[in-house]
Amino acid sequence: MGYGFWRFLRIDKVYLLIFGPLIFIFIVNKFLRYVLQLFFQGFDIKKHERFVNKYWAEHEEPSVDVFLPYAGEALDVHEQVVKAVSELNYKNYKVYMLDDAGDENHRALAEKYGFTYLSRPNKGEYKKSGNLEYGYANSTGKFIFILDADFVPTKGSLKDLVPYIDSDSKIGILQTPQYFEQSDEVHNRSKIEFGGGNIVEEFYRIIMPCRDEFKAAMCVGTSAIYRRETIQLLDGTPKVHASEDLATGLLVTQHGYYVKYLPLIVSIGTSPETYQGYFKQHLRWCSGNLVFAQYWPKAKLSLMARLVYIINPLYYLSEASSVIFSFQFLMLLYFHPDTLSIANSLYFIPYIIVSRLLVPATRVNKSRVGTKLAALNNSYTYLYTYIHMLTKGVPAWHPTGVKISGLHNDFVSSFNLGMTISSLHIILFTFVLFARSSVFGNYNTYLVLGWSFYTVLWHSLYLYSVAKYIHPYLLNNVRNNLGRMFLFAKTHAIMALTLTLFGTSAFSATKVLKNPETPTTQALNNLMDSEADTNTLALLSPFVEELKNSGNVLAATDTPIPSPFYQFNYSEEITLLGLAVRALESYAEETGVQLTPEEISYVAELIIERDEYKKEFQTDEIIIFGSDVIAQLLETEVYSSGKNYPETTADTEF
Repeated sequence: MGYGFWRFLRIDKVYLLIFGPLIFIFIVNKFLRYVLQLFFQGFDIKKHERFVNKYWAEHEEPSVDVFLPYAGEALDVHEQVVKAVSELNYKNYKVYMLDDAGDENHRALAEKYGFTYLSRPNKGEYKKSGNLEYGYANSTGKFIFILDADFVPTKGSLKDLVPYIDSDSKIGILQTPQYFEQSDEVHNRSKIEFGGGNIVEEFYRIIMPCRDEFKAAMCVGTSAIYRRETIQLLDGTPKVHASEDLATGLLVTQHGYYVKYLPLIVSIGTSPETYQGYFKQHLRWCSGNLVFAQYWPKAKLSLMARLVYIINPLYYLSEASSVIFSFQFLMLLYFHPDTLSIANSLYFIPYIIVSRLLVPATRVNKSRVGTKLAALNNSYTYLYTYIHMLTKGVPAWHPTGVKISGLHNDFVSSFNLGMTISSLHIILFTFVLFARSSVFGNYNTYLVLGWSFYTVLWHSLYLYSVAKYIHPYLLNNVRNNLGRMFLFAKTHAIMALTLTLFGTSAFSATKVLKNPETPTTQALNNLMDSEADTNTLALLSPFVEELKNSGNVLAATDTPIPSPFYQFNYSEEITLLGLAVRALESYAEETGVQLTPEEISYVAELIIERDEYKKEFQTDEIIIFGSDVIAQLLETEVYSSGKNYPETTADTEF
């Protein structure tokens, strides 16, 4: 894929200026991620069990505080977490319910299970980081186990985690995977909920273990156990509004600690079930890159660990850039279709195989429609986030699970941005195919065309799904029929444009492929001819073998050995004599023999007068001229005779 980008950038310096920086980010991100995966080590569950059993045979339970931060998420979902925490297979732990919403129902829930309820006076200050800080200040356990409001822990989670962090004094934070339910029921209920969980599986199953090889694992803020001593050295949590987990993970390295990753699922979370909820989650994650820029330079990391951490911002930037890359193909198809070839397109195949086949195949839960929808949501969300940060600053922080009435302005703006970009792409694509309809007749463009149609189809399906999700909210604000008609048209606009594109393309392709002069049509005809040739060769194999064994008059000289025979199809426009002339010209071109038009015409007449051509080497559709026959006639009738050639009826120009 990088080769294809390089070829594209070399076409014009303008492309280098427009696409160069984005392509550089994209390629570096992919390169680092693929290289990193070379260091993947599988998790040995047997070894884990031996280690845990040995630890508990020799140690008492150290004290653990369980923090359950809450900011107004659905209380019924949160109660599942609270109930599971009450059933942990661990004795020496204490639970703190950190309520940053001041919800009396939440207080009642804490009292129901006998947990400590904390609600700080300065609610909302520094968001989750401030809420956790209040918890640290009012607790004393040696370790702190943090679970977000929708992550249900397994009963044995603390029994699995504590041995690792207590055995290695340099582990400041022990992180485990964020795992989300990915059943058929989930996909049928909400494709974006399934996709949100499925798309992060590669990160936690493959990428994070590889990062751990270089002590560069990330802290993601939930299902993680912290060493209190480490937080005390930091003077509490980082004073940031978002991504306090990433900041904490980088800060602990300044004091000689590191983040350890254990690829063991000890909790199951709930991915956002709506497009708006999923958007808010990734808006927050992407804007957290500012935290990375602030704390990464100060972190004490090895050179390799520092390089691995760069993957964080590169991932978000490259995903945002991918929305723009589709325009690259339009420029190729419109301005430079002649630069496309099957050979060059083949360099794109490995990327397709890896990204569309191999990577999805590594997931325990296989990719489905929801996975692709989630990936597209991420691309548009990240692009919107960067535009927002450049023009208006950091977007407002919103907890993922907190439900709001109506539609969030950022979500609607992101959707409108996606609709604008995708609609423009489809309109330009339709224009390009109308203005350059000849690309349908050139097989060299088919891989680029196919990928472009594939991209349009998925982007349209995603945006149409979001449009249908938004439609009921917007409909509540419409007061007249004209407004309803306009809203209906807007909701279905992207699919209307897509159907227009595919319909126009089908019509143009059918029309162009009727032209026998197009490269595709000629290639198909040649393919059909080659099949006919194969059948003919089977019938004439004795003749071919005879030619191979006998050689010809010129074989002993330095002249190249020509083809054993020349085969032609009959045509109403070319006579048998004309075909013989063509065979002689082909022979002369291959061997380098200089023949005058008179010599060619004379020998052509002699060839077709020979009885064997009327009996053995001629069918209703084809005729074969043997090179040995041509060589013999040239030797006897031209080279040796020195005669004057009579006039003939052969047409050497035909």
